Parts: sequence; C-alpha cells; structure tokens
Amino acid sequence: MANMRKYASSRFLKLDDVSDGPLQETIIEVTDGKWDKPVLKFESGAQFSLNKVNTGDMIAAYGDESDGWIGVTIELFAGEVKYGGDTTDAVRIRPVTPSTSKSSGRGGLDDEIPY
Repeated sequence: MANMRKYASSRFLKLDDVSDGPLQETIIEVTDGKWDKPVLKFESGAQFSLNKVNTGDMIAAYGDESDGWIGVTIELFAGEVKYGGDTTDAVRIRPVTPSTSKSSGRGGLDDEIPY
C-alpha cells in the first residue's frame, strides 16, 4: 500500500479551520512561501503560512533555523494579532513539542559538563 496524500491537493489552514477548537499538527517541511512568509507543511497534508507573530513564536520555541522545526508538533488556535494598529482575529500557534535548548541559548540538563 502507498500513502495517497501526495496525490491530493494540499490546503492552507485558515481561521475557520480552528473556530471549533485547536488543531495539533506535526511539521514535515518548511518552505518559502509567497510574500516572504515561511510555509509549514504538516503530516496531514495541510499547510500554514506564518505571519511575523507566529514566525517569532516558532523562533522562540525552536530556534531560528527551520531545520530544527521539522518533526515538532504545534497547536493552531483562534487568537488575535495586531495588524496596522488594530487587533484582528487570526490563527495563532503554540508549541506542543517541548522547546529546544537552541531557542533559549542555554544548555539543557542533559548537556555534557565542559571539563
């Protein structure tokens, strides 16, 4: 049996997709999207274009190299962002997979002692 998802058209997640509650998705790829926005591709076949706020949240949680984002699970939920001085409804993200030590700049408890 072969996985048939690759033959289905992918769809971008929108606010309506999380209006009934949050979704958890695992990232399998990060690509450059339109308008200089990164696009997350998920195991489900769905995609999500990151705005500046969500990009900052991903960097804070998983570091500034997108390779470190592959395999992590995030939750997408209905939230708000400031845009042009106004608050607007938007899909927001939050980490589910624990943050990496790369993002904090400090080593974790499993790091080797350097002596």
